[in-house]
Amino acid sequence: MKKSDFDFSKPIRQSYIAIAIIVYKTFKVIFRQALPFVLIFFLGKGSKTVDYILYPVIVLSLISLVLSIIGYFRFYFYIKGNELIVQKGVIKRKTLNIDFDRIQTINFEQNLIQQIFGVVGLVVDTAGSKKNEFSFDALDRDMAVALRDTILSAKRKQNTSDTPLEKSSITQEEESLISILKLEIPDLIKIGVSQNHLRSLGLIIAFFFWVGDNLRQAGINSEQYAEDYFMDLSNPFTFMLFMFPLLILVSFVISLITTVFKYFDLNLWRGSKGFKISSGLFNKKEVAAMDHKIQMITWSDNPLKRLLGIKDLHFKQASSEEVNSKKSISVAGCYDHHIQAVKRHYFKKHAFDHLQEFEIDRRYIYRQVLYFGLIPGLILITIPILFSEASLLWFCLASIFWIAYSFITNTVKHKKRRYSINKSVFHMKKGLFGNSEYLLKLLKIQNIQITQTFYQRRQQLANLKLYTASGNVTVPYIDLNQAQSLRDYLMYKVETNKEKWM
Repeated sequence: MKKSDFDFSKPIRQSYIAIAIIVYKTFKVIFRQALPFVLIFFLGKGSKTVDYILYPVIVLSLISLVLSIIGYFRFYFYIKGNELIVQKGVIKRKTLNIDFDRIQTINFEQNLIQQIFGVVGLVVDTAGSKKNEFSFDALDRDMAVALRDTILSAKRKQNTSDTPLEKSSITQEEESLISILKLEIPDLIKIGVSQNHLRSLGLIIAFFFWVGDNLRQAGINSEQYAEDYFMDLSNPFTFMLFMFPLLILVSFVISLITTVFKYFDLNLWRGSKGFKISSGLFNKKEVAAMDHKIQMITWSDNPLKRLLGIKDLHFKQASSEEVNSKKSISVAGCYDHHIQAVKRHYFKKHAFDHLQEFEIDRRYIYRQVLYFGLIPGLILITIPILFSEASLLWFCLASIFWIAYSFITNTVKHKKRRYSINKSVFHMKKGLFGNSEYLLKLLKIQNIQITQTFYQRRQQLANLKLYTASGNVTVPYIDLNQAQSLRDYLMYKVETNKEKWM
């Protein structure tokens, strides 16, 4: 259907598939909240407390489902003038009036149900909002495209505000897009292998502790069930020999599966006004990172990623919340030539000419070693003095090891910490085991702050902190005169720049 086939001046409901989406979302929330009671039901059969807990949960679940379905029939949207109006609510009616000028992005999402039935979720993000203003659970794709195009067309005609035109979720038919990155199956495997498996391991262990705690509160002996059906986990040797390797394997598999789900068919394109990213297996998303909204571009790796030659790229966008993860768009599996392509498209020609590099003061090492190496090491030595049964030799060795470790790691951090600047960009590198780089246009800087500790004031040193609408970057331990000169230069570049930062 064409855009002209839809009359958005009259109240419209979503697709009937939205009922299934709403029920699915409600079921997920109920399941998470009722999981402890479900476990109690299966492990504690015959207990009278189960009846008192489980049946009220079932009743509340049914009530929630009924209210969710009624909510679908009470949800309408339409366009009036230059506003998108949404009416919703079961008991209390709520009307949202969103002026087109406030709309920043209109992105498409598709979970498994939406993909099966050929509908899309529409997420509307507005300026000055800490989260998405609202979202549509299920619209026919033609209707979603028509709604987006109607809003964007009205913004083009209106275009009286200082807010630049947002052309998000642009389809390939509407604009010629240049492909920068397309992940293949081998790339997905590399990303999965190089993920932080310790984080997955921690989540698994935390989940088992949470389950065990809920079972104990319900009067069920979880340790007895573990001994009856698995093995005695109270024996440390048994745990280290069997369970720990198993948990490591499970965490690896979980990381691999979640990587496939999240980054399957990941594509990064370049349009005339910004970047477009799409990815996902069961929950497919299309999002836009527009040039005027990008505040900072960062990329990072870890030892495994560096071995495989890949990095994680992040577009940090303007947000009313400092460093809101939802405003940072991630692109995994990037090689160096992908990052170079992004830099070439986002920055102007010759933006990196005459880039001058500086290092931070070496006294950064000594101060960090004092605070995080020497003082904790001395505290370790005092433990056997206070507790006579403790071995002085072992604690002395531990103290020496910790101080040496602190010196080595902070020396590496000092060596890697570099910052570069010219008339248009600021670039910073840092890292320890992994490497991180931050790159931003000078015009994106909103505020500059110089801070000093008591020690830095005596040594004529300072920390320089650059604030943007997506977070801040800190340059520690530089000469005070240099920090002041940098602040003055950066403020001059920001104030004299005629380009719009947003």
